[in-house]
Amino acid sequence: MHICAPSGRAANLNLTKRLILRIPAVLMLAQPLIRLYIGMCQDYETPSAQHWLKYARIILPNTWLEGTTNHASLFWSTFIGACFTQCVSITARSLEHIPSAEDPSTFNLASFAFLLHVHSTNRAFLPNAHVYLIVISRVLELMGLNVLQCWRRPPVSRLVYTSALGVLMTMHYVYTMLYTNEYPIMHSTTRFLEASTAGIILLTLCLHGLTVFMTDGHVSVNRLVFTSANMPRSTDDYTIAVLKLGTACLHATRLTGFSLELKTLDRPLHTYVELHPDGRSVLQHGIVDIEQMESDGINGYETEVKNVRVVMNEDPPELGSPVRGGDKLRECWSFVSALGQVVKHSLSAAALRLEPYCPPVPGFIHNLPRYVRLFWHGTNGEARREARLRAEREHTAELDRRNERLASLHERFLHRQIQRAPTGIHAPPAWLAIEDLDPLELISLAENEAEDLPMFQDVLLKHMLRPDHAPPLTRREYRQLIHNESRAPARDMALSDIDHSTKKNAWSSAAALLALPAGPDLATVQTASDRNTQLALLHLLQERRRMDASKNSRPDHERSRLCVVCCCEERTVINWPCRCLALCNACREILANQQKIILSHGQNRARTVQLCPTCRTPVLAFSRLYLP
Repeated sequence: MHICAPSGRAANLNLTKRLILRIPAVLMLAQPLIRLYIGMCQDYETPSAQHWLKYARIILPNTWLEGTTNHASLFWSTFIGACFTQCVSITARSLEHIPSAEDPSTFNLASFAFLLHVHSTNRAFLPNAHVYLIVISRVLELMGLNVLQCWRRPPVSRLVYTSALGVLMTMHYVYTMLYTNEYPIMHSTTRFLEASTAGIILLTLCLHGLTVFMTDGHVSVNRLVFTSANMPRSTDDYTIAVLKLGTACLHATRLTGFSLELKTLDRPLHTYVELHPDGRSVLQHGIVDIEQMESDGINGYETEVKNVRVVMNEDPPELGSPVRGGDKLRECWSFVSALGQVVKHSLSAAALRLEPYCPPVPGFIHNLPRYVRLFWHGTNGEARREARLRAEREHTAELDRRNERLASLHERFLHRQIQRAPTGIHAPPAWLAIEDLDPLELISLAENEAEDLPMFQDVLLKHMLRPDHAPPLTRREYRQLIHNESRAPARDMALSDIDHSTKKNAWSSAAALLALPAGPDLATVQTASDRNTQLALLHLLQERRRMDASKNSRPDHERSRLCVVCCCEERTVINWPCRCLALCNACREILANQQKIILSHGQNRARTVQLCPTCRTPVLAFSRLYLP
C-alpha cells in the first residue's frame, strides 16, 4: 500500500467536503451491519446468549427472524465495506496531513479478513451469536470513527467512544468465559490481553492506595490516579489506552516498587529542550522568550531551561502499517516487553535468594552449549570458536602493548622533566626561551611546588615588587627563589632581601635575554609576559588565600569536576544546545553580565550571543544540575 500525500501544504477540507468523502464508506458498512444484527438475532441454538438476545429481537419484525442467513456472502460484504472504509480513511488522512497521534492505525484488516474467512469456510467454526456480536462491535467501531473524523473537533472523543465499546465487549468476554464455555477461542486473544491488563492496573492502584493509606493515614484521589504524563490522549483507542496504562504500571512496579508513590512530573515552563536519539538537541523557545530575544538579543546564560524532553526513537511507518493496525501492535509489544522484564527481574531475584541453598552446577552443564555446537556444526563450529578466541587474545595483547607504550612514554616524559631541573644558578636552561616566559608554566610551578602557603605568597610578592623595566621572572629564577625561601628562617627576612635577590639574579636574567629574539619583538614578549603573568599570579594568589589547605589535596577525578573558569566550584550548569557541563552557577552569572559576542546574520542583521567557554558554540539557554 502506498500513501501519497499531496505536495505543499495540507488540504483545508470543511465539514461538507469531509461528509462527502466519508459518507459512502459509512453507507457501505451500514448494510452489512444491519444484516449482521439480523443474523445474530436469528440464533436460537446458543444457550448462553438467549437471555440477552430476547431484548435484541424486540426492535425487529418477526418476518425478519424467520429463515437463515448466508454467512459467507454476509462476511464477504462486510470485508469489502471494511476495505473501502480503510481506503477512504487513509485518503482523508493523507489529504489533511493528519498525524498518527491524532488518528492512530488500530484496525487490523489482515486479521479481520482471516477471521471472517475461517468462519465462512470452516464448518468447525460456524458463526454463532457471540461471533456475530464481536463482528458487530468491530464494524461499529470502524464506522463510528469515520463519522467522528468528519468534524475537526468531534463532539465525542475517540477515547470515550472506543472505551464504551471496549468495556462492553470485555465484560461480555469475562462473563462468557466465567459462566459458559461458548466464547469463540479465536477471538479471545485480544480480550484476554485487555482483561489481564485491566487487572494489573486495578491491582497496582489498590496496592498504591494501600501504601498511601499506611504512610499518610488517608487516601487522596489526586495522589492515587495516574499523572498527566501517563494518562492516554483523547485520540487514543481503548486498547492503546489500556496498554499504555498497563505499561506505566509495570515500569513503576519494576523501578520504584509498590512501596513508593508515583511522583508527578513538573509542568514544562516557557523554554524546553528536546533530546533526539541521533544526538541532536532542539531548543524550543516560548513566545515571551522569543520577544525578549528579538529586543535584547540572545543571552543564553540568563535563560534557564527546567524541562528536558527525551524524544523516543520513532520508527518510520512500515509498509502496510494502516492495514495491520501498526500503532496497536507497537503498544502491545511495549506492554509485552515490560511484562517480560518484570518476570525476568522477579525470577532473577528468586534465583539469587535460592542460590545459597542449591547444589553447585555440574561442570558438564557449562560445556553443554559447546557439545551442542559440536553435534550440530561439527568441526566447523569448533574452528569458528578457536578463531574467535584467537581474535580476542590478539586484541587483549594489542591493548597490553598500547598500555606498555603509554607507560614508557610517560616515564620518558618524567625523565625529561627531571633533567630539566636546574642544578645551580649558573646552569644553562634546558628549555626554550619562549617557554621560559610562559605564564602557564609559572602557574603550574606555583601549584605543584609551593606547598607552603606563606612561602608561596612571599614568592609572589617578590614577583609583584619587580620594577617595570626589569626583565620578566623566568622559571629558573622562580625555582631559585623557592630554594632561597626554603632556606630563609622567617618571612620578614625574605621580604627584606628583595633587592639583593634581584642583583644576584641579574646575570642569569641577562643570560636568559641572550636567548630571546632581539628588537621590538623582545620588548613585546617581555611586556606581554610580565603583564599576563602578574595578572594570572595575582588572581591565583587571591584564590589560594581563599581556599583551604585541604581543598588543594583533591584527587584527579574530583579536580576534573571543577568549573573550567574558577576551578573552585563543581560544574552544575549545562549549556544548550552544545550540552557542555563546564560552569558553576556563580561563573554563569558573571558571564551573563559580561559583554556579548556579535553574531552576524546577513548584512543588515546582527544578534548578540554568549559563547560556550569550552567549545565556543553560541549558548541559547542553560540548565542547572542539583548534585546531592
